[in-house]
Amino acid sequence: MLCSMAEYTVSHPQLPEGINGVTTVETSGGIDAALDLASSHVAAILRHRNIVAYARPEDVADLVTVEAIS
Repeated sequence: MLCSMAEYTVSHPQLPEGINGVTTVETSGGIDAALDLASSHVAAILRHRNIVAYARPEDVADLVTVEAIS
């Protein structure tokens, strides 16, 4: 049985304007998996863009929101 993938937009107050609410994650694991994946994604973006010196997924998870788009 194939699991269908769902796509979610990702938002966080510290994400730059061009990325916030535009970047997406895909998972077949439901909303909880999407939040976990999005938290990792946000932490990596914040570090890569030098918005914060150090961020772990658990550091940003409280402010991450996801919304299903498909």
